[in-house]
Amino acid sequence: MTNSIEEKLLDRSLEEKNTPDKTGSETDSDRDLKTGRFVKGNCANPKGRPKSGETIIENFRLNPRSDSVITNIYKIASTLGTKNEHPKAFECAKLVTDKLIPTLKAQELTVNNDEQGFIYMPEPKESEKE
Repeated sequence: MTNSIEEKLLDRSLEEKNTPDKTGSETDSDRDLKTGRFVKGNCANPKGRPKSGETIIENFRLNPRSDSVITNIYKIASTLGTKNEHPKAFECAKLVTDKLIPTLKAQELTVNNDEQGFIYMPEPKESEKE
């Protein structure tokens, strides 16, 4: 019975070998024909990490129109609450505020009973309502 399983694995690996690889990253010698696992010493990611200048952020920063995009986001956000409010004003205002005001994250506060002292917590402030 093990022979039939091995034959199926070999047939499957031969089919995979004959079909074109979608990613183009694996070669025939990267995987063991019987187990289908990667062979020790072969790299599963031969192209590796993208080089400098190939990321989306770096491409955006190098683009000469990136300043105008940021300016337009600010202009659209500033129309929020006006008569001529842009349909995407709220989304743009959220983008601007997320970058200007950091979000607060919950943190655990531990207090040892052996040490004496005070912990000062900020006083809660009511939100300004119109």
